[in-house]
Amino acid sequence: MPTESFWHVAPLIFAAFLIGIRSSNVAAQKSDDLELVRRQVEQLDHAGKHLQALALQRRLAAKIEKAETASVGAPGTKTVEALVGVAWYALLARDFKQALAASNRAHSLAPSILPVETNRAHALLLLGRSREAQAIYLAHKGKPISLTSNQIWEDAIADDIESLRKAGINEPALELINRALGGKSSNPAAARPPHNGPGL
Repeated sequence: MPTESFWHVAPLIFAAFLIGIRSSNVAAQKSDDLELVRRQVEQLDHAGKHLQALALQRRLAAKIEKAETASVGAPGTKTVEALVGVAWYALLARDFKQALAASNRAHSLAPSILPVETNRAHALLLLGRSREAQAIYLAHKGKPISLTSNQIWEDAIADDIESLRKAGINEPALELINRALGGKSSNPAAARPPHNGPGL
């Protein structure tokens, strides 16, 4: 009789195995799809199409948050990284209110991640809320921008300001804060991508 019960259960085991493989394949496909969208966002950004990059990054962030919430029960690091990207592309597209909203949302999820704070400070400054922006800029002076980077806060700010300038955002307040911080752009010839890589 034990042999008979095995043959009754075997199809169920095999079906569970197939479902596991299918789930794994679906997850891999979703990951590939998200990576493709990330590359498209970067291409739009490099082409100077900041509004289109922003729109695509917003959709990407929504998909990432949905997937992360389904996977772990709440938005986490991946969602924060995507929101940092939304904030950065919103800055480049001169949508400073959206940049602040995305930064504030990311800050509510991960208040200690400095790339979130760079975009918050820039958005506040460009919205004319210079006291709030200055408080953020000065609070992090001398700190490394992330756990995986040797770049310090003021140099990251200098890089950002250079990238914003190249995008046509030449607000005098940005240069004033850059001088106040004393940062030097670590890579003045190239605009940096948004702080949304794995080093967040």
